[in-house]
Amino acid sequence: MLARYRSGSQADALAAYQDARRTLGEELGLEPGPELKKLERAILRHDSALTVDPAELKARRRLPAPATALVGRRRDVDDLTELARGDARLVTLTGPGGTGKTRVAIQAAHELADAFPDGVVFVGLAGLRDAELVASEIVAALGVEDGTRPAAESLAEHLREKTVLLLMDNFEQVDAAAPALGALLAAAPALRLLVTSRHPLRIDGEHEFPVPPLVEDEAVALFVARARAVKRGFEASAAVPELCLLLDRLPLAIELAAARVRELSPDEMLTDLPRRLELAAGGPRDAPARHQTLWATIDWSFVLLDVPARTLFARLAVFVGGFAVEAAATVCDADGALIEELVEKNLLFESGGRVALLETVREYALERLDGLGESTVRRRHADHYLSLVLAGKEVRRDPREVEWMDRLEADRENVRAAFAFLLEQDPEAAARLADGAYRFWYIRAHFEEGLRAFERVLDLGDLLTPRDRANALTFSAAFAFGRRDLVRARTLAEEALEWQRRLGELDSIARALVLVGTVRSEVGDHEEAVVALEESVELARRHGDVVVLSLALAHLVMATVNGEMYDRTRELGEEALATTRSAGDVDSEATVLGSLGTAALRRGDRAEAAERFSAALAANTERGDPVGMLDYVEGIAAVAAVLGEPESAARLLGAAEALEAARDIPLEATSLRTRAETLAALREALGEEELRARWKAGAALTLEAAAEQAAQLAGRLGPRSPER
Repeated sequence: MLARYRSGSQADALAAYQDARRTLGEELGLEPGPELKKLERAILRHDSALTVDPAELKARRRLPAPATALVGRRRDVDDLTELARGDARLVTLTGPGGTGKTRVAIQAAHELADAFPDGVVFVGLAGLRDAELVASEIVAALGVEDGTRPAAESLAEHLREKTVLLLMDNFEQVDAAAPALGALLAAAPALRLLVTSRHPLRIDGEHEFPVPPLVEDEAVALFVARARAVKRGFEASAAVPELCLLLDRLPLAIELAAARVRELSPDEMLTDLPRRLELAAGGPRDAPARHQTLWATIDWSFVLLDVPARTLFARLAVFVGGFAVEAAATVCDADGALIEELVEKNLLFESGGRVALLETVREYALERLDGLGESTVRRRHADHYLSLVLAGKEVRRDPREVEWMDRLEADRENVRAAFAFLLEQDPEAAARLADGAYRFWYIRAHFEEGLRAFERVLDLGDLLTPRDRANALTFSAAFAFGRRDLVRARTLAEEALEWQRRLGELDSIARALVLVGTVRSEVGDHEEAVVALEESVELARRHGDVVVLSLALAHLVMATVNGEMYDRTRELGEEALATTRSAGDVDSEATVLGSLGTAALRRGDRAEAAERFSAALAANTERGDPVGMLDYVEGIAAVAAVLGEPESAARLLGAAEALEAARDIPLEATSLRTRAETLAALREALGEEELRARWKAGAALTLEAAAEQAAQLAGRLGPRSPER
């Protein structure tokens, strides 16, 4: 009902209500509930609460901003938007490379944004080859935290009740994922998909939308517009329509030709181009005629380059998903002036401070790269991104670490390509790359990608050194624990510990023991957890590694809380805080503060609990950790529930529950217990109806708003007093 109303059809929305009412009555003998009736009344009076503020809509529009205006295509865009606003939930724009599928889809998506209040989002797939990572790419594009379940499940849950349009670009690269799109549409009734692909997906419900070449006047207008960008005052001659026809009126071919008007007139192009078209067999032999035309046009542009520009153009094909100019200089010996020349010739394009090749152009450049015998550039590419990944060790727990992660985020596709190359050519280096990327994958919540990477490392078998195998097992266990696959996590962690003991390096053994102890604690084996963590502390002391000691003490404190060993918690607490602060380990400091807060709450020292939770919340807010932030928002709510602030507590708990559900964040056993106790206190203080109202109000809060309100509430709880 809501999706149809927001699409502009009150009548369709009310019809959906009547259908639901009829089904409930005839099949179940029931009347619509109060929420459904309330929604019907709101639709009848065009309640403004059902719409979304235009500024908020704009913020939810995650689409590329084209550098140039769309020339022509008005009818195509109108037809496409009409399809997408109607019953077509999956529309696939098809055609060979260079026909303008992506450009038409982006324009249509911009014009459809008002009908999709929960977001219109572009998902670029040009650099992806692993179909199993498509769901993770969508999760990343939506800005959703990857949760503990597989990305496809988390995605379906996130989109289930949302009115969202996804634009999936270059789907032919991962067409094995097509059935997954069908499953996603089934799980999310208000979801719409625009997909660009060279061929249809051939799944149920698909509407194919072939993107034709431009009509004559549009083709000429495009040529003139692009020609004037490089040659001011250019005027079309009689040769231009004929030239556009020769180029099959393909937008990319026309743009490549127009970029040459400074060197060649349209009449000269008409003389030169036919010879190139006759040589189109240099392109894919089984490609459609229009693709052959485009291939020949790219080849013509390539031949007109001088030798240094040709060589650079071919070398740049090693980059996937774009590159920074500095990376091109390192990998390809790129000269800035030559890059600018290739941009001017429309063989490269600039976007967001980066440079890239359109996928069709990159395919051509890859063939040229192979023909030039430039295989060493692939190794230089892999080495460059291996160095970038390993540079993270120099900035760990440093303010510069965020910048490093941002760089890796921008170059995820290049890192994947480097990893794939190294798996085949240098397994030891591939293992080092995965080790170096672990923290990035984990903190940025690319769990699916991290798990798959370490599975591939472990699949190397005897090619791995014992140390690489031990590390891969450790990191795999950490990802499994993050997913709350505790059985698998325990098996992997115990195996990793065995390998680390064989290697005999104290700091690595200590780290493995932290993981083993943490998993044991979470499954309820508290005494064995403490044994493992105490051994970790002892080894870290012996080795003199304050960072590992900080980590071990933090997790030991947490394990004592989970095991209700509160005297031991107090005994360890101050040393753990001092150690984490000495190490500059904000992660572990927040863990200790939160654990001390939980212990104080259990002992009945609620004022101390509020102080500890408040400090833990501040630490997690500073480092941008949503899981920790929500945990301590709930902790503050638990204190407030019994200290005279039940209304605020209920609102915060509602916010935390909604935000955790949206991010698929599971609660650990201790947190589940705290929530149950808090809810019981709130039901007694407020009653069910008031609790529900406050909870619902909190569910509308953003993470930042919930954290801010929790911090303010903790301050209001005041200093310790006999009453508290």
